[in-house]
Amino acid sequence: MPLYRWKLSYIMLIRCELFDPVLTSTDRQFVSMLGITIISRNESCKRKVDVNTLFYMVHSSKRMYDNLLSANWSNLHRLVIIGNSFQSYHCNTPDEKLRNQIPHVFHALSRVREEHLPSFRSHQHAFNDTVILTFGSCSPSSAEMFKESLPVIDLLDDDEIIT
Repeated sequence: MPLYRWKLSYIMLIRCELFDPVLTSTDRQFVSMLGITIISRNESCKRKVDVNTLFYMVHSSKRMYDNLLSANWSNLHRLVIIGNSFQSYHCNTPDEKLRNQIPHVFHALSRVREEHLPSFRSHQHAFNDTVILTFGSCSPSSAEMFKESLPVIDLLDDDEIIT
């Protein structure tokens, strides 16, 4: 089965909204027929949530994760992310670089729990570093104090995004 079908099968399991800047008009029609709401503008992954929300972010850039965490720092316990392993970022990148480039991800490392997805025999590399990320909560006062001290990253400067 092609990789895009595996990705689509995951998002079909839930009611969801979707933003992908490379969707064609045919893609938009197809996705709409599936009952998926298309987000009309690029929010740079700064969507703030106040209810438990699942984000499907497989193979997204580090800065996208950082912006999502920044927007929801006082509500991290509400986030569940299917996406890249933060521990892999930590193991493969020096702390100073993480702290400077993706500070919210860096500071969330002590609170994140990762559950690896099972591997697919026919497509072992499709989801090789994909995990389910959940976060412990912190007190609102410490969350607000910390949030104000970290920058929000502009995705226009993201060298991981291919346009």
